[in-house]
Amino acid sequence: MSVRGAGASSDTTRPDTCFSISFQQTVASKKASLATSGDAMQDWWNGKSEYDSATGAPKSKTSASETASNNYMKMVWKTADKVGFGIEGSWVVAWVCGTTVTASPKTDVIKANVPAKKCQEDTTNPTGSFNVCFNDMLVNQLNTYRREHVTDDVSLDKTVAAELYK
Repeated sequence: MSVRGAGASSDTTRPDTCFSISFQQTVASKKASLATSGDAMQDWWNGKSEYDSATGAPKSKTSASETASNNYMKMVWKTADKVGFGIEGSWVVAWVCGTTVTASPKTDVIKANVPAKKCQEDTTNPTGSFNVCFNDMLVNQLNTYRREHVTDDVSLDKTVAAELYK
């Protein structure tokens, strides 16, 4: 059964309330796998650099910029509450689903559903300030790796983070 979305034939019909994101393994002889799924997720996330939060549109009109920006927007879509992943041949695919997901949203809908995340310092911590986004991102990534080894999640120690941030 085919799971791919854009640019491929499909035996599976994507629900209207889902976006499709595709990533093709670039080495033709390689099949997608758990390892390349991480590459796909990183590739989709890297589209953030092509997204202009002020306009709700890609920074440039090139096909590559539009694809990268759109993949990023789909990952962070505010009303998305479900996701499914699949692998077929050299493709990793995600369907990101939610109540207001539409195939071609207007700019005002995009701006309302792709919130700008501002990294900031936590200045309320009594032991000192630290960058919240940086620490959250790394704690989440570390816990993702730990879960692969069936190890309990760790939590952020604000005191340690503030000490290292000096």
